Amino acid sequence: GTAIFSNMGVFFLALLAVAAAQSRTMLRVETNPPQGWVISGRPEPTTVVPFMVAMKQENLQALDALFEAVTDPSNVQYGEYLTNAQVREMVATKPANAAAVVAALAPLACVNIGDALKCTGTVSEIEAVFETQLRIVQHTTSGLTLIRQVGNFSVPSHIASDVEFVSPLSQYANPFLRKKQTKASAGAFYIVPETLTRMYNISEKGDSRSSQGVAEFGSENWNYTDADLQRFARNTNTQIAFTKSFGPDSPPGLEISVEASLDVQYIAAIGQGNTNWYWKEEQWMFDFVQNLESATSRPNVLSLSYAWSEEEQCIGLTDQANCNKLHLTNAQYVARINSEFQKLGVQGISIFGASGDSGCHGRTDEDCMFAPGKKMYPDYPAASPYITSVGGTALTNAVSQNPTEPICKTLSCATGGTEVVATTEKQVAEISSGGGFSNFAPRPSYQTAVVNQYLTKYAKALPPSRLFNVTNRGFPDVSALAHMYYIEYNGQSTAVDGTSCASPVWAGIAALLNAHRLRNGRPLIGFANPLLYQIYNITGGAAFQDVTSGDNRCTEEGCSCKYGFTAEPGWDAATGLGTPNVGRIIAAMDTLDAAREARKARM
Repeated sequence: GTAIFSNMGVFFLALLAVAAAQSRTMLRVETNPPQGWVISGRPEPTTVVPFMVAMKQENLQALDALFEAVTDPSNVQYGEYLTNAQVREMVATKPANAAAVVAALAPLACVNIGDALKCTGTVSEIEAVFETQLRIVQHTTSGLTLIRQVGNFSVPSHIASDVEFVSPLSQYANPFLRKKQTKASAGAFYIVPETLTRMYNISEKGDSRSSQGVAEFGSENWNYTDADLQRFARNTNTQIAFTKSFGPDSPPGLEISVEASLDVQYIAAIGQGNTNWYWKEEQWMFDFVQNLESATSRPNVLSLSYAWSEEEQCIGLTDQANCNKLHLTNAQYVARINSEFQKLGVQGISIFGASGDSGCHGRTDEDCMFAPGKKMYPDYPAASPYITSVGGTALTNAVSQNPTEPICKTLSCATGGTEVVATTEKQVAEISSGGGFSNFAPRPSYQTAVVNQYLTKYAKALPPSRLFNVTNRGFPDVSALAHMYYIEYNGQSTAVDGTSCASPVWAGIAALLNAHRLRNGRPLIGFANPLLYQIYNITGGAAFQDVTSGDNRCTEEGCSCKYGFTAEPGWDAATGLGTPNVGRIIAAMDTLDAAREARKARM
């Protein structure tokens, strides 16, 4: 009887083991592609597909403490940056757990890079391992095609707690369709590099050791021409060359991208003498930050002109119900990307991002129809506390006093004027400056004082508090002009609008600050916000030009929304601290550095 009983015990344990082996945890269910995408076919079973697995990170409190220390210019640890290997080691998934994930995903080929896996597999292997189906999907307006999963998507339950998400098999990069170019109207004043160097007091020279770059997402946005770039350089008396790049070759036959043309022309024209990078990214944020972290050579400063709703990050454009279902929420995806931005910050890399072109409401609900009076939709990564978010202004009372750039013989080039919030109201601009408060990220310490002042001093002008998260991260941090930028596009002189004009300008300025620091044997600025807010404080705001007129109530589509954030003296949720006075920023930065170095010497 004992033998039968023990055999039955073994049989029962074996049954349990089989049940455990078959137990699956659903990561997501994707019934149909999101709006704007259609299934166009099945990929070949032997097609090889690359993807990444975000695994559970450890020691995030230690990362946070280190980030606070090395990015704070008044802390003696300022600028004591780590290598990528050191950062990865700090937050790496427990080795046994990571090994279990790799084993469970066999026969997929996965390489552990600390807190994530870089994997490849054939279509049939991926379908078997994740118990899903892969399909070719096509975007209905851009024609972009991707391989994405439909139906269930699951992993063995014993590894589920260590797998945050799989990118990009369920994610849809939101095709970035740039708004129309500005019509050149009679009497219009154009923004040229000289406008910016004059108005923003930029005279610092670059340095080849200081590098700056623009990141373009989605191959449909990759194409610019050297002919346009060199014509722009001749027309603006600037020297421009892009000598470094990251990413695959552009597919043939791409249309020239307005966004790429604008970005390369203005980052290079402002950051004269710095080394220029062109960074091409096929997927969205997670893949971008992983590629940037693991690159052996990379720019110190990067500008991102792309953003969409913080609430639609987990799979781009899909509907909210799908996003919230099951394993991955937007808040989780955003929290993970935020910790990746912190990892870049502790390595001394500066990220600047456009705050969005559709006011405080965003492109999600441009007519305030879906949720009238319920909430606003801040853009991401603009609303991340770990990048520098750049809003947009427009000129009123523009003047043109003896501009010297050759293009100004044919165009009216602005050399001065009064900056107001860029808004579509009364055709001040073609866009409205993004700004507001994150729905997910708490308010970082570097901005507590100025944001609290805005919320208390100008409480009467604020939208109702039910519309935004009053205790969270406020953005933008800073601003620059964002209306009527002269660019060369496809052999033509044209004008464009966008906070995506302002972001590369600020990135070029940051790379000039780095050039100044390198010449003085000082560390790179890295994550710029603590420095910028401290400079604002020690100069009483004098290192910035305060924008105090206008608001961001309107969207790109018009002004049917009732509430927005007004520009006020000091920081505000339409233009941040204001636009730069670079000469004063550098002087204040030197003062902060000298004070810190003196403290360090006394230790």
